[in-house]
Amino acid sequence: MASLRKPVIVVTGPTGSGKSNLIYSLPQNLPITVISADSRQIYRGLPILTAMPTAEQLSRFPHELIHFLPLQERYSAGDFAKDCKAAIEKAHSAKRLPVIVGGTFFYIKTLWDGIPEAVQVDNETEEAVAKLDNQTIHTELLQLDPDAAGAIHPQDTYRLRRALAVSLTLQKTKADFRYSERKYSPGQYNEFEFFPCWLDLNRQELYDRINARTAAMFENNVIMEIVNAIEQGNSWNSPGLQTIGIPEILGEYTNAREFVDDWHKGCIDAKQVENWQQKIATSTRRYAKRQLTWFRHEPRLKRFDPHIELSQLSGIIENSIRKL
Repeated sequence: MASLRKPVIVVTGPTGSGKSNLIYSLPQNLPITVISADSRQIYRGLPILTAMPTAEQLSRFPHELIHFLPLQERYSAGDFAKDCKAAIEKAHSAKRLPVIVGGTFFYIKTLWDGIPEAVQVDNETEEAVAKLDNQTIHTELLQLDPDAAGAIHPQDTYRLRRALAVSLTLQKTKADFRYSERKYSPGQYNEFEFFPCWLDLNRQELYDRINARTAAMFENNVIMEIVNAIEQGNSWNSPGLQTIGIPEILGEYTNAREFVDDWHKGCIDAKQVENWQQKIATSTRRYAKRQLTWFRHEPRLKRFDPHIELSQLSGIIENSIRKL
């Protein structure tokens, strides 16, 4: 018996794997709506740093949940779950196929599993975790729960702190606890039929693409983009600035204003810029490696080779459109 549930396509994969290129290679006349599942591209103001699709690409299909949030505003997985469901229903109402695209698996997981139940963390634990830097938090989280460490963006200070605080809290009462095995509230998506896939590139090719993309960011003057964001009143603790590239550049300064002053005074030389570029590329490769661990261990995702699977994805989309 044919499914009566409405179709939703999910295209995910590590940063730099070619998700956008694949989607924007599809025929422009397809009735699809692209829904972003990227925790960095939700923000306005950093299109270069977050590798936003070009204006031409964005014009090809209607888009939802992209480039809509000010850098100062926090956005949770719960917010995504609510907004994504509304975007899916909006697309279906317009007889368009929702295609969710992005590498933030912490978001995508909510589509199937719902939102994790709240855990009460005591003040002592919260204060102890708040004193740690992101690298220390991530190192400890890797020991407690490597799955959680891989699912959260390495510069997402709020979620890293929350995950470690929750793990430390529940570890006191439950042996061999895993943050990722928490009880979840029921998902809201049972009425949808998901076709989820992830893009898998050869490791060296993925790293080469990350290196090239990082170089392109600097050619497009990503430093000036960061300077502009700070001069518009955003602190380096703003949620939208918790992005790979910001700590690598600002980490050497006491405050963001000092960095901006150095930039305007011409105190930053080519050697320093090259050092920042190498650090950002290294951090991005490490993040991609952690993402790969998630995708390879998620049985609900089908592996796609982006070099050969455009026709297969097109077929899945065309079949799904017939079910609208």
